[in-house]
Amino acid sequence: MQCQTGSHEELPCGRRRAGSMEAIRRGCPTAVPPRRLDRWRAFVSRISIAPALVLALALVLPTPAQATLQTVSEADAFWHNADYSFYLRATSSNPLDPIDYTDWRFASHSWNRNETPDWSYLSWDTLVSVTAPSDHSHDGENTVSFFTEGLFTTEETQFCSVKIDTAKPSSTASSGSDDLAVWHNHPVRVYLDGSDPLSGVKELRHALDGGAFGSTYGSSATVNVSTQGDHFIQYYARDNAGNQEPTHTVPHVKVDLTRPTTTATGLGGVDLSVWHDHALSANLSAVDLGGAGVSRVWHDLDNAGPVATAGSTASVSASVDGDHVLGYYAEDAAGNVEAVRWVHLKVDMTSPNTVLSGADGTWSSAPATVTLTASDECSGIDRTFYRLGDLGDFTEYDAAEKPVVSADGITDVWYYSTDVAGNAEAAASVPVRIDSAAPTTVATLGQTPSAAGWYTGPVTATFSAGDVGSGVAGTYYRLGGSGTFAECKPGGDLTITAAGTTSVHYYSTDFAGNVETPRTFTVRIDATAPATRLPAAPPAGWSKTAPRITLLAADALSGVAATEYRVGAAPSWTPYGAPFLVTAQGTTTWQYRSTDKAGNTETARSFTVMLDSRRPTTRSYTATVKRGKKVKLGYRVNDPSPGCGKATVTLKIYKGKKLKKTIKVPGTCACNVKKTRSWKCTLPRGRYTVKVHATDIAGNVQRQVGRARLTVK
Repeated sequence: MQCQTGSHEELPCGRRRAGSMEAIRRGCPTAVPPRRLDRWRAFVSRISIAPALVLALALVLPTPAQATLQTVSEADAFWHNADYSFYLRATSSNPLDPIDYTDWRFASHSWNRNETPDWSYLSWDTLVSVTAPSDHSHDGENTVSFFTEGLFTTEETQFCSVKIDTAKPSSTASSGSDDLAVWHNHPVRVYLDGSDPLSGVKELRHALDGGAFGSTYGSSATVNVSTQGDHFIQYYARDNAGNQEPTHTVPHVKVDLTRPTTTATGLGGVDLSVWHDHALSANLSAVDLGGAGVSRVWHDLDNAGPVATAGSTASVSASVDGDHVLGYYAEDAAGNVEAVRWVHLKVDMTSPNTVLSGADGTWSSAPATVTLTASDECSGIDRTFYRLGDLGDFTEYDAAEKPVVSADGITDVWYYSTDVAGNAEAAASVPVRIDSAAPTTVATLGQTPSAAGWYTGPVTATFSAGDVGSGVAGTYYRLGGSGTFAECKPGGDLTITAAGTTSVHYYSTDFAGNVETPRTFTVRIDATAPATRLPAAPPAGWSKTAPRITLLAADALSGVAATEYRVGAAPSWTPYGAPFLVTAQGTTTWQYRSTDKAGNTETARSFTVMLDSRRPTTRSYTATVKRGKKVKLGYRVNDPSPGCGKATVTLKIYKGKKLKKTIKVPGTCACNVKKTRSWKCTLPRGRYTVKVHATDIAGNVQRQVGRARLTVK
């Protein structure tokens, strides 16, 4: 269906439209073009309604804001890289308001009109064609404006988007920190990045070594090259509009994962596995099967430091005595390094050396087994020989049957060795001295223990040692059953001061190394007096109950021998055998102490008992008072002495058997003296009885209540 372009007039909303029923609404029928009038007459004739009635309907039909017209765009949301067409589908829901035409325009271009043949269409399709010129002038997201006009109403302008992208995307290849111009000894990652400013990159396609192209959707891709060889990569990008760039090529991606291999051979076919008496040379030759090629050969003789020789061959020489260790390996152009290989270059022109052990010229307490140890820094030992004494022939040394020197005195042992190369060292000798008698040590104590075997102070021990052979080398002691022995200097005494039981172990050694069997004596020292305690101390204040006294004595060392106590400073002490009651009335001070089995007596300790177990009595005094006046009520508390001597007092006034008044005396009052309590009498006139109630501070309640008459006038 073709879109037409007609003449327009400017609408209030900015759109252009032809004359229509709107002119009739405005009362300007002469403004309607003749062709429109023809369509008008045909419409009126078809629906068989009088023109005047139609004109009346035009005046009352809905305004454009109430229009029943609707136009829907079928444009898609995709990007396009070529000309694109779509339909605008208009419909009217009112048979009296058929479709007149649909107008549309692309971006800010001119309006296009698609007019119906007559006013009988309630649906109408308009084909919209958008071009995609090669100059990219329509590239981007463009707006298509459109509206439909009916017989009586006009639709509001609608909009839709058309996306055009005719530009090809672009892409690049990179490899991070890897230089693609050189060989690599690890898999290489090539990163592809695409760019498209409009529709965006849809996919990156890539192929390795001319193989089939694969796709990675999105604007980035990674090509992993993990096989060995000189590879190439082809790639290109495609955007969401279907544009495709030309194919790019990464010409080289070089991967060599194989280490080179090096072999060492002796110059002139010499066997490098045996010793030689001349300088040796080793030829090194390397090959590389990974493709990069050998770049250099490394070699290190006797850990002097690695040396590199460019190329695939090298030569190394050893011209001094020794078992020279040659390390060598190759490196290829990709950086692959061969594991280090080793070969020995052996040269020996020096005699061996023999060392005698088991005897060093000093005295020994036991037969000496002679061990001969020969060493040769180069070719190694062939045989070793020895002789006991200064006369006779040498005997070949057998490590399984070592010579033994057992005779007391001095015996010279001669020896020498030869190496594999035939070098013989000069004979040497070592004297062997034997003494098998151990010394004897006697310990003398400077103090005498008590009958119980305990000392009350430090004990001095003196050691005397003798040896019939090489002489006493030293005397040693140790306090206790474990630990290290200490040396006792000649003429020095050992003083034991540790409290408790100490075992002293001692022995002597001579210059031959003989060690005496350790001897032992025991010292027990207790210089600390025992300690006695009261597990339950008597009450700190006055009590009416006789306390039971328990004495517990302890001595950590010799043990408790006896515990005793006394009252005050009595001249004699009473032995403590079992807990006892303190029944003495009043305040008494007691002393107690203990003596341990070593005779230590502790300083006397003391405690105080305040006992008053006897009940007080009270007395009241007769009094007369006028009602409303003050009276001094007399009372007295009698408490047996010795006792606590103080009590709390309450005065109670009775009328017959009925209690009328209770008067509490504040605080405590002294016993065994008359006291008074001043009180303003408010009782009615009459005779009353005053009773005195008391409790002493030890808790004893009076056993007899004092009473007297009170007369109120």
